[in-house]
Amino acid sequence: TDRQHDPAGEHAGVGEPNEFVNDVREAATYWQRLGLLMEEGDAYIVLPGGSGTSVELIAALHTQKVREKLMPGTSAKDVVLLCADKATTDRTLDWLEEAAGKKVADELVFANTPRLVLKYLAAPRVKAE
Repeated sequence: TDRQHDPAGEHAGVGEPNEFVNDVREAATYWQRLGLLMEEGDAYIVLPGGSGTSVELIAALHTQKVREKLMPGTSAKDVVLLCADKATTDRTLDWLEEAAGKKVADELVFANTPRLVLKYLAAPRVKAE
């Protein structure tokens, strides 16, 4: 995880990491934080949220497109939408597609429990030719 600081050096909207976090990354700005997420993440798990969620999702999908075009053969990073039920999934997907200005469902993996996310991410992948 990473922390975002305001110019005065205070944590901006982020408290101390919980006991499961063992690698803290500092970022001076939101945009640096977003860059770290895109560069260092092995996968992106999207939870229902607000405008920050849509920015991060759009950045993850854009990063995938750029990676495919500029770095063919590199590993894709999965983007998983985790929602507890179909109504939340549909509502979140509608909102995200409106924010992105395009359909994104075909670019996502859907899961309704954290266990399914982990199962999907742990499964072996067939490398695209």
